[in-house]
Amino acid sequence: GASAAKSLFDCERGGFFSEAEYSSACISEPTQILVALLNCSVMVGLYPDQAVEAIVDVALHLGKSFAVVPCCVYASQFPERRLPGGELVLNYEDLLSYIMRKDSRIQIEELPFPGPKNQVLFFRAV
Repeated sequence: GASAAKSLFDCERGGFFSEAEYSSACISEPTQILVALLNCSVMVGLYPDQAVEAIVDVALHLGKSFAVVPCCVYASQFPERRLPGGELVLNYEDLLSYIMRKDSRIQIEELPFPGPKNQVLFFRAV
């Protein structure tokens, strides 16, 4: 029925999972999260909002490959983000530059879809 179809694709419940599958796949304990991060091969963030820098920092720290497509800057929530001249990170271009300065191995590519926020920043771990 309609509720069964809804459970297969419900963004609030985790995409293509039934409620039981989603519940059993979710991790919330710090130890489980650490194990998942240590054992993953790549970290990905598609418009991860406030989490973009954390994804990049954790991936670099753990030596993991990552790909992030930043979206919103949230300048007021991250006043410690500064460009080399001391300026605040205030717009999308600033955010891309700020993230890329974290490691010279971070690369950037334009994704093949229209829009102003179609840049993917990525790092391939060796």
